[in-house]
Amino acid sequence: MSRRITGLETEYGCLVDPRLDAKPTLEKIRDWLFENHRYGLIDQHDRDWDEPAGNGGFLFNGGRVYIDMGHIEYCTPECASASDVVRYDITSTTTRARLSVVTKTIRWNARRRCTRKT
Repeated sequence: MSRRITGLETEYGCLVDPRLDAKPTLEKIRDWLFENHRYGLIDQHDRDWDEPAGNGGFLFNGGRVYIDMGHIEYCTPECASASDVVRYDITSTTTRARLSVVTKTIRWNARRRCTRKT
């Protein structure tokens, strides 16, 4: 039996007020994850021609979060078994739950800025 490396990659959409650009919201979400090394370390160097430094980073669990084509992507670490993939996906739920609260706050603030009279 051959050994395979497996993992999951999950794409998260970001819905914002149509009058706003989603990019700043995505950047705030990414920055929150890596702020003060909360969940991992941000990339310091370009990873490829289309992924500049600071676009994402590696999490302390070996996974990765980055902005790709206008959405956030989360990848589990490379795993030697399907049960490990499931384990990492389940444990990432806590991070996603915390991120959900942060996203609601960011979205609320963005909506407030958008509707503020100038």
